[in-house]
Amino acid sequence: NKLNTADPYCYWRLDEGTSVRNADGKIVIEPATEADFAAAEKKLQSHLAELAKKTKAEQLPIEPFSLNPAQRKQVLEWRKAYWDTLDEFADRRIWAYYDKAYKAGDNGEHAFRYAAAQDDGIEKIFFIDPDCPDGKRLAEEGYAVMTPGTREAALVAMHAEVIFMTHVPPYFKLGIHTRMLPYLKDLLDAKVIRMYHGYPITCSASYAQSSNNACAVVVGSTYERDLYTSPEYGFAQEQIIESGCPRYDDLLDDRRHQILIAPTWRPALAGKNNAQGIPQHNPRFTESAYYKTYERLLNDERLLACAREYGYTLKLYLHPTMASQTCDFEPNDVSEALSCVDDIDYVTIMRQSDLMVTDYSSVAFDFASMRKPVVFYQDTALPYWRLVHFDYGECGIGEVCHEYDRLVEILCESIRNDCKLDEERRAAMDAFFLHDDQLASQRLYEAALALVSKS
Repeated sequence: NKLNTADPYCYWRLDEGTSVRNADGKIVIEPATEADFAAAEKKLQSHLAELAKKTKAEQLPIEPFSLNPAQRKQVLEWRKAYWDTLDEFADRRIWAYYDKAYKAGDNGEHAFRYAAAQDDGIEKIFFIDPDCPDGKRLAEEGYAVMTPGTREAALVAMHAEVIFMTHVPPYFKLGIHTRMLPYLKDLLDAKVIRMYHGYPITCSASYAQSSNNACAVVVGSTYERDLYTSPEYGFAQEQIIESGCPRYDDLLDDRRHQILIAPTWRPALAGKNNAQGIPQHNPRFTESAYYKTYERLLNDERLLACAREYGYTLKLYLHPTMASQTCDFEPNDVSEALSCVDDIDYVTIMRQSDLMVTDYSSVAFDFASMRKPVVFYQDTALPYWRLVHFDYGECGIGEVCHEYDRLVEILCESIRNDCKLDEERRAAMDAFFLHDDQLASQRLYEAALALVSKS
């Protein structure tokens, strides 16, 4: 539904000759001419102009959201700009990609890189802060980079043919605030392809088709395919793109006697975001059981002695949301903490590692896709912050342990065995993944082309 039913001035141009509007609490679908549409748009813009004159942040008729004065002005400007640039964008085909506002390197970038290399007349644009390291890197490499929130970015988002969504909600990530969306959504016509940045391991309504209006969802495993097509999540079988995760395309084994420790984040421990949306350092992080557990592991003499004897190193790699806490961990001759924002990217560190330790993070599946051993350390003192519906033990791709001393034992045993993957784990991994190649980005690109060709 693209109609803002909370404001009677809004309308929805369902097709060339049909209008949908809200009249006294009823949805009215009726024939409409070009003159009718022009009159409706004029009334709406006049209404928005009156709202823009208001200086107080009182509630506006778009429950449950409230626009501040700057947003009122901006939504009018962007709506006008959309119609003013309709002819300019008429012959442009645009595919929009993103990962995080301050970091690339995930499914978005990998899918984007492949698509950008294809000579097909389609513009591929990556949305990211141009001042962050990855934004500068992509721009220096000659890729089209756009700053979310600018007028130019908003126009591209509104005129886009396809949006590859790694985080929800998609238009918010492209710079159109959720509060503004009700006054712009009738203009939007992009096909949104859900390309989640990690495996769906938690119970979350954001995975459901109804929550993001995605026309398709990318999967890489039998587990995902079955989950998304279940009644709870609501995707039809024909909406499933069995391409695999694009970021897996670069996961080539380059092990260097390295143990990777990559726990997922905890909202209560992450620092506050700055104006650019980047989490800042939390000075109280070192008081947490989370910090103390991993600080202990990086300095455990049993583990350090074993690592020294067999020439291994330990790398702690925190989630991007907590990357600013890396400085809280003191390095030694065997172990160190590395930032995914400033030091090394996910793909490189996973390539170079022989074994991964995580708690609940979906990067475990990235690692397992290379057929390398995974250990799930789920300490009862460090519970996950969301309800998990994924059964780590049943999937069989890695050992699950709940006690610290057992974790140390497993790691020492693995190091002595040169981190070899046993046949039972390999068989579980083979059954879990749909593909075992580096062609996910190609399959996704071809599926997206087929999708738009049907419309």
